[in-house]
Order: sequence, then structure tokens, then C-alpha cells
Amino acid sequence: MRNVRIAFDKIDGVTEAEMRTGKIRPGYSYCSTHMIFDMKMDGAFTRKVRLVADGHKTKPPASITYSSVVSRNSVRIALTIASLNSLRVSACDIGNAYLNATCREKLWTVAGPEFGSDKGSVMIITRALYGLKSSGAAWRSTLAGTMELLGYRPTQADPDVWIQRASKKDGSDYYKLMLIYVDVVLHIAEDPEEDMTKLGQEYRLKDNVGPPDRYLGRNIEKVQTQDGSVAWSMSCYEYLINAVQQIKDELKEKNMSLSHFGTGLRSYPASYRPKMDVTPTLDE
Repeated sequence: MRNVRIAFDKIDGVTEAEMRTGKIRPGYSYCSTHMIFDMKMDGAFTRKVRLVADGHKTKPPASITYSSVVSRNSVRIALTIASLNSLRVSACDIGNAYLNATCREKLWTVAGPEFGSDKGSVMIITRALYGLKSSGAAWRSTLAGTMELLGYRPTQADPDVWIQRASKKDGSDYYKLMLIYVDVVLHIAEDPEEDMTKLGQEYRLKDNVGPPDRYLGRNIEKVQTQDGSVAWSMSCYEYLINAVQQIKDELKEKNMSLSHFGTGLRSYPASYRPKMDVTPTLDE
């Protein structure tokens, strides 16, 4: 939570009641916030906490809010290109990605207890806070600007695959690739450290820069085929292992096991059909 303060500007001497009149900052709307406590499905089940804006309660902004991400097929093709051209693969995560972009919406909020001594103060949201409708598009636009400054351009087939013409040490020409999925970057080049360093000068990169073992929730590893050639493989092995273990843990709480399913013992009666579910709608 040490980064929560950088996304706001405190408005001194202004009360919440005065802000709601619309005379202090014309055009600005109120947006509440809340805390999210979650567990990341990264194999290690990392615990996370984040301050999120209640963007679902605000009016849609006039700007475009769509934000694309790289496709899995593009990732497979890029890894194939890396294998065929003896290129190295590196990956990184950009920390607190959205907070690098400016908020496109005119919003204010009231500081909660996470702001310490500023609790109760009126705050203008200045950064693309998670939860806002425009934050995804704002961050993508910011990162796209950085990619262009680094000399990359998007491909026509997939706008989240960025390429740059380069030359190998042997003098042969090739294209360096940058594949982007929100804040996760996959870089393919003869010397990926060069552009990863440049990217790290613009943003804070997490301490996982290097050859990837996971990407988009899948295990990635370099393998040698039967003919001796080297290739990259993608699988969901670790995800499935964790999913099965989670089911085992839940069944254990019910004094059941996976073997029960082979003996006719069920969690639901044999007559149960999801499409016939007539449970009442949840209240507010």
C-alpha cells in the first residue's frame, strides 16, 4: 500500500459537502474506493492487497475504454520464431502498471484509513486507478508511447506484438519482438537485456526479469525434440496440479475423496440438473 498516495492529489481546505455542490471543481464526480484482498494464482498463491476505485458506479467516460491484449496464438508463433532463429526469450512484469498512466476521468474521493493522517480529506484521483472504466486503455496508451520511443511498431495482425528491425552479430537482419499482455512483457531478441534495461528505466520492473517459466498462466520451458532441435513448449501442468489439489482439499473438508466419484457417491443427488435450478435471486 506504499504506492497508494501517488495516485491522488489532496485538496486542502475543502470539505466533502463543498465538493458535492460542484462549485469547487466543476465537472468532477464523486467515486468511492474500497480495498481488495486476494490471492494470486501464480503457483505460489501470493497474497495481494490493492486499493480499487468503484468505477462501476461512475458514468462512462467520453474517451475510448477498449484495451486489447496479445493473443495466445501470437505467443506460440513468437516462440516458434525464437526457436527457428536461435533467439533468446526474456520476460518481465511491470509493477503497479496502471499507476504509470494519467487518469482520463474527472473524479474525486474521500481518503480512507489507508491514508493515515489524511483520512477524511478530499482527494482528486490523478492516476489510472484500478477499477476505473478508462484505466486499461489509459495504461495501454502510455505503454504504446514508450514502445514507439524505443523504436518499436505494432504489427498489423496483432497490435500487441511490437517489432523492431535489428541486426545480429553475424550481420544478418531479423526482427526483435515485444509481446504485451497488460503489464506482462515477453521479449525475443539476440540480446534481450538491452531493451529490457531501457524498459526498466521507464517503469519499475519486478524481480523476475529473465527467461520465463510461466506466461499467461501457463508453464513455459525450453525442450529438445527427438531430432535434436530446440523448441519452446507451453502447458497448463502446474495450473492443473494446483486445481486438482484444491478440489482434494475441499473434498477432504467434506470427508470425501476423488475415489468416491468412482463408487457412485456424489456431492449432489442423481436427479440434480443445473438448468432446473430454481433458487431465488439474491437480494441487495
